[in-house]
Amino acid sequence: MKIEQQVVSLELAKKLKEAGYPQDDSVWVWHKEKAIVLRNYLTSLGQSGIPETGGRFIIAAPSVAELGEILPTLIIKNNTKKYLCTFHNETTTHKDKRWSLWYGTRHNEWSATANTEANVRAVMVLYLLEQGLLKFPTHEKK
Repeated sequence: MKIEQQVVSLELAKKLKEAGYPQDDSVWVWHKEKAIVLRNYLTSLGQSGIPETGGRFIIAAPSVAELGEILPTLIIKNNTKKYLCTFHNETTTHKDKRWSLWYGTRHNEWSATANTEANVRAVMVLYLLEQGLLKFPTHEKK
């Protein structure tokens, strides 16, 4: 699987950053707005630092796993439980493989779709933040 399918798009990475997504924890970063590279690789070149170092653009590119750690499996709102569900549509009738993610019981009350699992998770994270149903974890600096 290509790395582009495992991390969020640059557009969503920028939106997550604006929403307060921690920029110093992701394993992958967008570099100069065109390449996805390992943060440790840039650090070894002396190019660590977010958002800019030596004129180079660097932004966190959260992975499916990193966003999965943030998304709750259950949200209770108005005494109603909303469970997290995902679905990957890989039918041959659609050119684009689509991912869907939703919270609900019998009805898909909060839903999102995107072309990759990372992107659909990012869209849902942004929606939950907007609705006040999610906050990014905070880490104390050592």
